[in-house]
Amino acid sequence: MQAGLQVTLSPGTVAWLLAAVFAGLVACGTAAEIALNVGGLRSAFGLVPLFNLSYEGNLPTWYASLLLLACAALLFLIGQLAASGRLPYRWHWRCLGLIFLYISIDEAVMIHESLNAPLRDALALGGIFYFAWVIPFALLLLVLFLAYLRFLLRLPRRFGALFVLAGAVYVGGALGTELPISAWYEVHGGDNLVYGLLNLGQESLEILGASIFCAALVGYLAAQFGTLRIVFAPQR
Repeated sequence: MQAGLQVTLSPGTVAWLLAAVFAGLVACGTAAEIALNVGGLRSAFGLVPLFNLSYEGNLPTWYASLLLLACAALLFLIGQLAASGRLPYRWHWRCLGLIFLYISIDEAVMIHESLNAPLRDALALGGIFYFAWVIPFALLLLVLFLAYLRFLLRLPRRFGALFVLAGAVYVGGALGTELPISAWYEVHGGDNLVYGLLNLGQESLEILGASIFCAALVGYLAAQFGTLRIVFAPQR
């Protein structure tokens, strides 16, 4: 009988792999911004739009969406294992999985971007709030943090700290950098190197935060339930 293929996801290997991909994307994104805004190269055989983190619908966007989807899958898996072992907070894991599933979809199709114009017009916003979607999302984030505070405090200290760090880095990119980006865009427009580098920093922080969280989830699985192994069994 032909044996199935078995892949072991060790926390260390996953962390190094995520770090390597992150470093590669940032390096390529930086080169794309310089090529576009300094060298005036808008295509360069398609490489500038393919790797530019300021653009949507390209390789970094696909990777970020896939990374968030992986986090969602890991959260659902932990929730299922917690339910099987009758452990507490199983629904916290599952709800968090749903949230990351939504964020993954949003990253791919830019749902939050559609809120900008209606909110900006309804609330007469501008300046640092030119990208008005940050207001409702910041409020939702505060509610989510308060709802999950006890959950975070009950986690093993190492993983609780990693989860908080990942959240702080991701939110710092998604929301914290949006205000100076908005202010610069309002005054100077978006077709310049500074605006491109601000966007690069924002997207890089989001990918870094998601990478830390994904690695932490794999580490939590290994510590609580054993090393994660994926088996591809042959069809009988």
